[in-house]
Amino acid sequence: MFKHKLSLALVSSNGFAFNVPRYAEFLKVPSNKIFFATSFKCGLRSEQYWFVPDVVTLDYEELVATDHVEVKRWISVYDANSKSGKAEMEFVDNIREFIKYIKNNPHTEGFIIRNTNLKRSKLSLALREIRRAKIENRITEVRKNAYEESYPEFMAVSIEK
Repeated sequence: MFKHKLSLALVSSNGFAFNVPRYAEFLKVPSNKIFFATSFKCGLRSEQYWFVPDVVTLDYEELVATDHVEVKRWISVYDANSKSGKAEMEFVDNIREFIKYIKNNPHTEGFIIRNTNLKRSKLSLALREIRRAKIENRITEVRKNAYEESYPEFMAVSIEK
């Protein structure tokens, strides 16, 4: 069970909502003035961006300022040549870094993202390493299918309340 529904919403997002704070920083908008929220009224994987005055109340299930959310992402960039040695090394490094990060951050939720054309052998290798590290109870698989990727993507979400 997820500690935060918001974690799943962020990693399932087809629009990569977790990048919003970075864009806002570029626009000089303070991260403590931007919030992530979940609502039962929004459909699965839907995203909406609202600019709301302070005096308005919203109906939400979970509301967290973006400066209390940290998202880390590990994704292979060698997919055009997924059989290359560099691609394999990057994938193995991603697994190691992801596992290390999850182990070192006990309140972090980990996700394995499955996209189109995922190689089953790569997913199996990642799951085997996660079981070996004894962190499988903190990892959830998410089928996203947002783009084509031979290797699984790894994401870690920390939410500080």
